[in-house]
Amino acid sequence: MSKDANIGLINIKEGGYSFTDKHTIIYTWTINEISSWLKTAKSTQDDVHMNSPLFSTGAKIKDSWYLQLKIVKDNVGSKNKSWVSIYLCTIIKDLKARTKFIFFFLNNERKKILHDRTVFNESSGPWIDHLFDNSSFSGWGFANFVKIDTLLERENGFFQNDTLIVGVDLTVYDDYVTANSPNNLLEDSKRKLSDDFEDLFETKKKCDIIIKVGDQKFDVHKLF
Repeated sequence: MSKDANIGLINIKEGGYSFTDKHTIIYTWTINEISSWLKTAKSTQDDVHMNSPLFSTGAKIKDSWYLQLKIVKDNVGSKNKSWVSIYLCTIIKDLKARTKFIFFFLNNERKKILHDRTVFNESSGPWIDHLFDNSSFSGWGFANFVKIDTLLERENGFFQNDTLIVGVDLTVYDDYVTANSPNNLLEDSKRKLSDDFEDLFETKKKCDIIIKVGDQKFDVHKLF
């Protein structure tokens, strides 16, 4: 065998790996009598906003978030308030978290409608990957998310019984954990895939659907 034939051959005795866990929540915020609030906020000169209840993904950083809707002007020099802003905010001081999220409305057919009025497609949706750092500000989002008049036009199907549902699909990533691993890690493992499924079922970890039957609620996974 020539000397060149040995190039690229690596004898790996041991290695290492880095892994992270992610925590996801699809949070919806239901606001009733919304048309009156929009019309009033549009005409007043005061700063108008409202905050959602707090919610969490259950990440290790013990995250606590809320959504904020604000009514803003067309631009700095304008007197007309015509835009609804949306922000993802936190009450935790100096929170730093690697996040991925997307804002949406639910229309009358319970479909996610994005800021450009398109129906959300998970494979091509405009996800925002953002290192959330609130050391200098408490929220991140869009100043011009949707026109007030667009929401008030009932043919768009945003309202049902004068109720608006706005939400966020949020993922928070834990910090990476790094560890050494023997090269025979897979060979030595006695754990089966069915064991992982059993853990998911028993611990209810990362449940993404709740089925309600009567007064009972069941946390389930899309996988099943």
